[in-house]
Amino acid sequence: MFGILTYSAVVLLGLVAVFFRKEVLLLKGRSFLIFNFIFTAVSVLAAAITGRLAENSVMIELLGALLLVSILLRKKWLLFRYDPGGVSMIIEESMSRILMPFEKSEQGYMLGKDPANRALLHIVVIFPKFAIMSFKARGRIRKVEVLQDLLNKRFNGIFPRPVIRL
Repeated sequence: MFGILTYSAVVLLGLVAVFFRKEVLLLKGRSFLIFNFIFTAVSVLAAAITGRLAENSVMIELLGALLLVSILLRKKWLLFRYDPGGVSMIIEESMSRILMPFEKSEQGYMLGKDPANRALLHIVVIFPKFAIMSFKARGRIRKVEVLQDLLNKRFNGIFPRPVIRL
């Protein structure tokens, strides 16, 4: 029970951060998976060490379901406070910075010129102010990886990142 309360407190803190910040916020699915995996492992280990594995079976099942959702979202990026105009501007500016040719389509953006080496940046709006962004490509395309790194830096995370200015 303590594990669920601790997990809920961290998630609630993240939701408060989303509520009070005004800009588009990014949560990468891989980060969500790592957080949930670590939390699940620590909770199961703590329950096993204290001998309360049977008592915490409901908590373990809930964390297992959450881990399954995290696995499904691992290649997606979650955008909170989604603003279509602002996000499009950031994406298009980032692509022009790395000289990546693109075409805007109904599904998002087609990246690259070569038909054999194209990628799709797909944005799906789930709720108003919440969207899921994904990258779909055949194989590994270096410019798409550079674009992902650049977009990761351009969007703010839910929890502030430490910035070291030299």
